[in-house]
Amino acid sequence: MRQLDPNETHALTSFIATLLRTEGSNDLVAVNQLHKPGRLNVYIVNSDKSTVAAIPKGNAAYVSSSDVIFIDASYFRLGSRNVLAVAENALDENVLAPLRVYAYFVLAHELGHRQLHRGWWSALAHLRGSSRELEADAFAIRVLQTLYSTETLRRAAHIPETVSTLSGFFGDVTPLQRIVDHLSVAVSFLADELFDSPFPILSQTRDHPAFLGRFQSLLKGLGDAANAAGDEDAIRKMSVARSVLASTTYLLELRPSEIEFNNHFQYAYIDGSKLHVVGRDKQPILALDLAELQPGRQYRRVIQDMGGEPTARYSWPGRPGETITLRRDGRLVAIKGETGDVLSEVDLRSKLGDNSCVKQFILPPQPSDYAYATFCEAGRASVAIIGKDGSIRHRQIKDLVTESKSIGFDIRILLPRTFDVDAAGRPMITFSVGGENYRLALSPELIPQTTVRMLLSGEGIWHTRRVGPAQLIEKATVSDAAGEAFFLTGSPIFRNVEMHSAEKADTEPPTSEKLGPSVGRGPDTLPIAASYPIGDNRVIVNLVEGGAYLADFSKKRLSPIRRQSFGPGEQIAANIEGDWIYYRKYDRRVLVFKGARSGKSH
Repeated sequence: MRQLDPNETHALTSFIATLLRTEGSNDLVAVNQLHKPGRLNVYIVNSDKSTVAAIPKGNAAYVSSSDVIFIDASYFRLGSRNVLAVAENALDENVLAPLRVYAYFVLAHELGHRQLHRGWWSALAHLRGSSRELEADAFAIRVLQTLYSTETLRRAAHIPETVSTLSGFFGDVTPLQRIVDHLSVAVSFLADELFDSPFPILSQTRDHPAFLGRFQSLLKGLGDAANAAGDEDAIRKMSVARSVLASTTYLLELRPSEIEFNNHFQYAYIDGSKLHVVGRDKQPILALDLAELQPGRQYRRVIQDMGGEPTARYSWPGRPGETITLRRDGRLVAIKGETGDVLSEVDLRSKLGDNSCVKQFILPPQPSDYAYATFCEAGRASVAIIGKDGSIRHRQIKDLVTESKSIGFDIRILLPRTFDVDAAGRPMITFSVGGENYRLALSPELIPQTTVRMLLSGEGIWHTRRVGPAQLIEKATVSDAAGEAFFLTGSPIFRNVEMHSAEKADTEPPTSEKLGPSVGRGPDTLPIAASYPIGDNRVIVNLVEGGAYLADFSKKRLSPIRRQSFGPGEQIAANIEGDWIYYRKYDRRVLVFKGARSGKSH
């Protein structure tokens, strides 16, 4: 169990006792005390620190036979901060208070099972599992409205003040508006911070839906109550909260497996059959069978911590049984997976140019014979091809373009733009000549193939920014498995984005689900920070600003998966089977999304 301080115990006991009194019950409540019959016993469980926990992480349960509620401690901690404590400043309180109210909702849900379903025969309870969950949600919404209805009850139940609706300034605030005010902030935090939150956000247990799925159920119940009451302000606030959740709907549809490790790891990748997790230096690389991971489930796994340094920048599969890792000091090493021993190393510091442009590594879906790195030598854009054996070859991008026989170019005015891979993992180059923009397809060995002039013309599609002393050209296009280039346009602030072919006129472009008010199509292309091919003719597009999208070229579907763009520590890796993973470097979690050929549910 997690030990609570007196203030936490008082807040929890007061909330539960006040809620029970509104239901006409004066039952005694004990939090983290020895079990005694005749009172409601509540236990806060550290499920992530126990190999045999009463409940899975991020969950709660009511046990009718012994009149006990178990709730995971993750509901009451955010990093090192105590969710139940009143924060020292308004900014922290605006984050912690909504999470506190969500924890109260979970407790109210379990109390709903106690008040509505106590004493049910277990087999009958299992048969009505889904309807029982909805009944408990409805109970929680109803009693929270009661607790929010007067200042006296709010104080007695330790319910915090609302974040943005101020009674007395905007006029009377209804109980529904107060609840929605808190929960809309909580859902924004949880949707944007998949890895900073203490909960398993997208996975589920046998009895409870995924966390964000739970929020959708909650908002639906609140919406029904608001519509019945004709509460326009509450309805408006809930529409905003629903739009936030829309950015995660597609991820929920994919039902990822969520793996949490006991220690932090540096890097992860997948090949055709396994997830490989790179811990600290000089320790074995953990390999997990993808076939053993069921969609939508949580897993806990152990990774060794032998005290080595965390120096990996990138890792990808080498020859059988080996992993290639680029260290932060510029050494490229081949590692034996079973032992963690270094088999060979190459110093790349003298082989990847100067600091006139940003060095970038591009890893195609695995298994692939090559990884690629872009760099500059005296301002001349180049690309390195790195083999599974650690061998390295360099090519200047201008040389690759001039070797193309399909079109003749004046190399004096040729401007290399970007190097990337398409949805099938094949490399390609974009470049400009005299105001016209082109795409050059390459073989995996960097042999020029075909050149296509894009409909996009002019300098305006290329955006550059400084990263320290180096210059970075943002990508303007992404390409499908056939190599056709596409660009994104729209108003990312309002999440109203469309994807158009850059090579031929399209009449019905894939359009993202609306995540806000429609403001019409923007005239400019949206700069792309990174794109990640994930198999099955799909690419994840990370915009410089305005979120991340999954482009499914086969289905002509553009789905928002993140309101905010991915940060530099967030990583995506894939195999050619359509399986992909999403994680944060130096974290403890990995989300595994299985493709159709690996047994995805849909």
